[in-house]
Amino acid sequence: MACFLPLLANDTPNDVQHALERIGPLIITPNAAHDDALINVREYWIFCAETSTPAPDTSTVIKYMDDGAQKVIVTSVLATKLAQQGVPPTRLVLLLDVTGGMALSDKLRSLASGVLLKTQGIEKETISSVKKFFPGAEIYVFPENVDNAVQTIRELSQTGSKLVISSQSFTCQDSTSTRINVSDAFIASLVSDRPDGLFPTLITSYTHNHSLGLVYSSSQSIRETIQTGRGVYQSRKHGLWRKGETSGAIQEVVRIRADCDNDTLEFSVVQSPPGFCHLNRESCFGSLSGLAALEQTIISRLQPGGAPEGSYTHRLFNDSSLLGKKIREEADELVEAQTREDIAFEAADLIYFAMVKCIKNGVRLKDVED
Repeated sequence: MACFLPLLANDTPNDVQHALERIGPLIITPNAAHDDALINVREYWIFCAETSTPAPDTSTVIKYMDDGAQKVIVTSVLATKLAQQGVPPTRLVLLLDVTGGMALSDKLRSLASGVLLKTQGIEKETISSVKKFFPGAEIYVFPENVDNAVQTIRELSQTGSKLVISSQSFTCQDSTSTRINVSDAFIASLVSDRPDGLFPTLITSYTHNHSLGLVYSSSQSIRETIQTGRGVYQSRKHGLWRKGETSGAIQEVVRIRADCDNDTLEFSVVQSPPGFCHLNRESCFGSLSGLAALEQTIISRLQPGGAPEGSYTHRLFNDSSLLGKKIREEADELVEAQTREDIAFEAADLIYFAMVKCIKNGVRLKDVED
């Protein structure tokens, strides 16, 4: 996650929204949750306390989460009601408006995993007090006015908190006195302890959630990646390296994150064939294993000529009745299994048949995880 969170405005240009999504999550309002332009947003939180929107009830907020919101930002009253209905603290961010003073109750400590402070400015003493009152909670600061976004991001990063700022403050063009380039905002809190100023960058598969390789990024390569959504890195020998420019093995960069020390990056990518490694393998760390490997094997059986003669998987693809029968059969056997070994064996069978059903219908493991 970046050291700031953008609150998405209705008139945000598409290029700015896409750039912000890559370093997300986005914060959106309840009204925006029904916007067709946001249907494919992968990571978002919902701000459930906008003055222009009637306060939603608990069932509405729970539906927001069921529909895909990772977290919801709610008042203490609503957070209390949601907690009573079993919503875990990891899904809740507590809204505290300190512009007119605040009163904190011990009952609030365990309600949420984060606290969003609405403030007049960057009030470090208030931030420090809230951090002490909510130990372990993430602190987000939403000031009424931000004069210098880059400086504010850096200041808050030093306090261990993050800035919440309207997307209207961003641009994909050069930074100006009124707009900050999205990449400049992301880079603002990064630090490098290397003489060359580069950032070690771990490349992971968005589809399978495993490591593909280790590269280096520069401020210039980060800017181009955020802007274009393509994997761009810094070769220590050859300069700027646009992955796949000659090999065709391009990357769609889905998400960029900095680590806890802001000196290392992770790029989550969708990698084009033949893979990331220069040896024409998907990963520099070896082949896929586990469910990811099973998924790739099942997918290969769908390809023309990909299924060997007599392939059982290929048969299941073409016989829906048989596939449904096997899923029900294996589910019953898993229910009846008693020993550790039998449970593992029957679960493996059921997972295999369930994955065939999923892949036949265009559903991938990542879809299930999401």
